[in-house]
Amino acid sequence: MLTIKMADKEEKEVVVMRIDKSIRDRLDKLAEKRKATLTSLTNDALERFLDAEECTFQDLLEIIETIPSLRVSVNKITQEMKGCPPFICKQMIEIIKGKQVFLYEESFDSIEKRMKELDKKNLDGIFMHLTIKGDQINKINETLKKVTEILKGNEIRIGVGAKGNDHEKILLFAAYGKKECEKDGKN
Repeated sequence: MLTIKMADKEEKEVVVMRIDKSIRDRLDKLAEKRKATLTSLTNDALERFLDAEECTFQDLLEIIETIPSLRVSVNKITQEMKGCPPFICKQMIEIIKGKQVFLYEESFDSIEKRMKELDKKNLDGIFMHLTIKGDQINKINETLKKVTEILKGNEIRIGVGAKGNDHEKILLFAAYGKKECEKDGKN
């Protein structure tokens, strides 16, 4: 770790790292193209990488263990979601952390009815994990279109993850804001 005095007399702590020459050349070209410094580009790239990769499935399970309504379903959640990429885990953590969360197991045929039944007034966010047979991207797109239409006009965060398997299922996590749940006497 080095401490460097900048031109404006500000001190910054920096770390010296080795970067492959080919990566350094690519960064130099990009910095030139964007009229940015190599340092700012490198910091931005590392920041984006950390944002995408720093959450693991284990981090998600730790959050799930803190939510009583999900703790009872941890085996089901693990079975369906184990191996989710870090950015999906992070997205789900951001939606459910600190909230009152209800888990619904739905089919592609029943999801629309369930979404209409949710209390959208107090709903803070939903996360859907879709398990599909084979490559049925159209089924996922149709489902997302229906859900988006139902939630239209409400400020509700939506997160989605999908994975192929030998069965079809949707795990719907409905996250309600903590303050509203406490008012209702739920917790």
